[in-house]
Amino acid sequence: MKFFNRPTQQKLRKALRSSSHRMMWSIRAAYRALSLISLIEDAAVRKARLLKAVAHTKQRQARCWAERHPHMLLAAFPLWGSPQSFPVAPQASLKKRFWSGLALMSVATGPWAVAYAQFQSMFADMNEAKAVAEVGQVAFEQMTTILELSTAVIPLVGYVFIALIAAVAMGIHRLEIAATQMDLKAKPRVGYRFHVVQISSIALYLGLLAQCLSWSINHRSFAEPLFRWVTSTPLVLLPAILFLLLRRRLDRNRREVRVKLYGNTRRALFASLLSTSLSVGVLLLLMRYLR
Repeated sequence: MKFFNRPTQQKLRKALRSSSHRMMWSIRAAYRALSLISLIEDAAVRKARLLKAVAHTKQRQARCWAERHPHMLLAAFPLWGSPQSFPVAPQASLKKRFWSGLALMSVATGPWAVAYAQFQSMFADMNEAKAVAEVGQVAFEQMTTILELSTAVIPLVGYVFIALIAAVAMGIHRLEIAATQMDLKAKPRVGYRFHVVQISSIALYLGLLAQCLSWSINHRSFAEPLFRWVTSTPLVLLPAILFLLLRRRLDRNRREVRVKLYGNTRRALFASLLSTSLSVGVLLLLMRYLR
């Protein structure tokens, strides 16, 4: 939208004919000033449109890249995850959202399935002789076959677990928004997909940790010398160095997410206290009724 309209030549001539000599120079100076301002504004508008087009292009490219590389999206979510990329009502179709969510949950549950298979192989090798002596070779092979087939159930359990936890997180977030804004009809700024990505990211990091642990136990002969060599070198400080380097970015992203979700830091603090109180209350109720 333009605020400075450049005067036409006809309006300028009409104003000059009906003015004095000094007024003519003033009108010409004003005309040149308005022309210069109009040119500057045209250039600014073109630049703003170009920047807007570039931003939309980069956002579309980032969305396409995230869909093609869901593992990188989950890995980078704690550093660059923004609620602005997860609106309440995305324009994508339900089928596309389902497959993208399934891909994210598959990436998150993959390390857990690998860790389960490694632990299963380790315990089978450790107890093979005892099991064969008790139930026989045929029964032991049938049992190991059933356990191998049960590995495919781990991703399904992970899908259900992530979906349920994300649903609970979405419900708590809606309650936080209603409580912080004092309005029961207040709408949250993020949709269900944001919580799915958040829970999937946590599950991915925990699954990678479980996979490293299972691999270390299952390959002790190779892992123990490697760990001794790492602990005897400065490489043992690498995790601490990475944490110190990324801690500032993590804290900044966490503050930005809180502000974007709740509006300000006071509302974010109140929402955090509310969710903590609810979690503690649920745990106390479970401890009371499970006795």
